[in-house]
Amino acid sequence: MVFSQAAQGRELKTLEKAQAKELEKARKEWRKREGQTFNCQADAEKALVQFNRKWKYQRAVAQAIPVRQYSRRGRPTAQDQMEMNATVPAQRRKSTQRPTIRWIFQLFEGLDLLLV
Repeated sequence: MVFSQAAQGRELKTLEKAQAKELEKARKEWRKREGQTFNCQADAEKALVQFNRKWKYQRAVAQAIPVRQYSRRGRPTAQDQMEMNATVPAQRRKSTQRPTIRWIFQLFEGLDLLLV
């Protein structure tokens, strides 16, 4: 077997081209699937495995975030909100499910950027 610097350079250049082309295709495909909603964690993991099988050089890592859906449209009832167990630290060092808007503003006082 003979080793050639020129052949190795051509091979690396070809490999980099193939990786760049595959990366662009993978990004386009990921944008299509990014906002997709699944019925359960297993379905999301199955879709991720199928996505990763397509690519030779690329691998995707994702985190499934459960989406809370209410039984009907509009503002959730107090009962629905209590089922979520959403609490905020209150001024008396206890948690509360019904904070005042003033207390919420005080919690965010001093923040310049809030990402939701």
